Amino acid sequence: MHLLITIVTFLVIFSILILVHEWGHFFMARRNGVKVEEFGFGLPPRLWGKKYGGVLYSINWIPFGGFVRMLGEDPHDKKAAKDPRSFACKTKWQRSKIVCAGVFMNFVLAWVLLSIGFVLGMQPLMVNSDDFLQFIRDGRIDVAPGLYVDNVEEWSIAEYEGFVKGDKIKTINGLQVKDVAQINAVIASGENFTINGTEFDVSVPGTKAGFSFNVFEMPRVIVGETKSEYLKEGDVIWAVNGQEIFYASEIASLLARNADQEVEFTISRDQEVMNVEVVVPQEHRTVISHVFFGTPAEEAGIEQGDVLVKVNNEEVWLPEQAVAAASLTPEGESVTYEIERDDIRVVKVMGRNNDGYVGVLLGLQYISENQVFSYYDGIEVSSVTEIHDVQYPVYEAPVEAFSEMGRISVYTAAMVGQLFGNIFTTASVPEGVAGPVGIAQMTGLYVQEGFVALLRFLALLSLSLGVINIFPFPALDGGRMAFIIVEAIRGKPVDAKIEGLIHSLGFIFLIIVIFMVTFQDIARLFG
Repeated sequence: MHLLITIVTFLVIFSILILVHEWGHFFMARRNGVKVEEFGFGLPPRLWGKKYGGVLYSINWIPFGGFVRMLGEDPHDKKAAKDPRSFACKTKWQRSKIVCAGVFMNFVLAWVLLSIGFVLGMQPLMVNSDDFLQFIRDGRIDVAPGLYVDNVEEWSIAEYEGFVKGDKIKTINGLQVKDVAQINAVIASGENFTINGTEFDVSVPGTKAGFSFNVFEMPRVIVGETKSEYLKEGDVIWAVNGQEIFYASEIASLLARNADQEVEFTISRDQEVMNVEVVVPQEHRTVISHVFFGTPAEEAGIEQGDVLVKVNNEEVWLPEQAVAAASLTPEGESVTYEIERDDIRVVKVMGRNNDGYVGVLLGLQYISENQVFSYYDGIEVSSVTEIHDVQYPVYEAPVEAFSEMGRISVYTAAMVGQLFGNIFTTASVPEGVAGPVGIAQMTGLYVQEGFVALLRFLALLSLSLGVINIFPFPALDGGRMAFIIVEAIRGKPVDAKIEGLIHSLGFIFLIIVIFMVTFQDIARLFG
């Protein structure tokens, strides 16, 4: 029953997307005086048809999508091309509107659906790993270290043994779990095993463990050597003073703003999250890396290697702090630098050169003895424990939907470019690209999640269809638009035979792309 519902939903979704697209062409063609010969639901052969207002409305045997057939759309039809009601006889502006109307309607559908979704409340729209990390920072996604059960199948051993969603998998065969592949390998062995001390007897044919997980390898910062009694080697740093971090480069700037203060680290140790407070001395100072000849700084006696301690009595640790402090000095007054050279001394620099500078280059001098601990980029297996819905008032939802559409459209266009680039250069399909089989599989998942999830999925598909169709590639709407632009530049249209041949080659290429993507979908499905 679930498979049947998935198939029907998949066909309905794709039919809606394509019919909305084709209706855009249909509406704009009629508005600009083009004779529409047929508006069809599904693909031929024809099952039923009825003429109304000069248009044949048809229902076809293949219940997938739809089409619009316009007079003069075929460049080889010389007779139709001379009819004033034909597509070919219309102005470049009129043809451009007709060609782009389908894409426009896909964008409108996506905007409406996303607006509704944001009003009702739906999961945030993620298109790449950067979005995922940002949503964790924003608190839209909750994660925890280790493996947590995301789903338990009915009639499985896991259900029988009382496991439920949210249970943490700590040990398998007595060993600490560090990777979902570790569990999969044990389960795939076909031998009995224990999870959290509970025995799973899989010796009976058809017996399944029944677990699923929502697990990711998160970029995290790992503690190396440490002098702190509160931090241990191997600790995983999650946050500094409540600010979520994922990369070692983020820690330096955070610690610089908290020099010689007590810093709260959120860490995971043995997959348990805890907070520790550590006083972190500043690990670097601003150093004068070069003094230019004949500048106010040289005349004041500043030398290369001097370490800046204060500028105008304000303590500085970073070059940008020194520049900001000096820039506050009124014109005509001296800048006071407190520097360290064997001992602490005060130097006053009067004026600036013609470019407005005192004449020094600033750099960072790292002080190894001040470093409480070393750290490096690593990963930690973590589970998504909850994804919070995003919800906006009715008056804000359309604005947010429009903003999200722009962001996702840019990413989709980049993915399409990468897809074409990979196929031309390596004859391969990038990971993350899905075709009809993959989309059908995802449809089944969204059907289970409910109406809003399916609404969101339909919106993303409509947006993707619009972006793909506007790509300037033969056989696509964007390709037809490209020929209109070439016609405007040349002052005359491209020869109909040449245009037809190019569109035919483009169509063949698109069929090859669909075949390659579908093959990857099937391989992923049974892999």
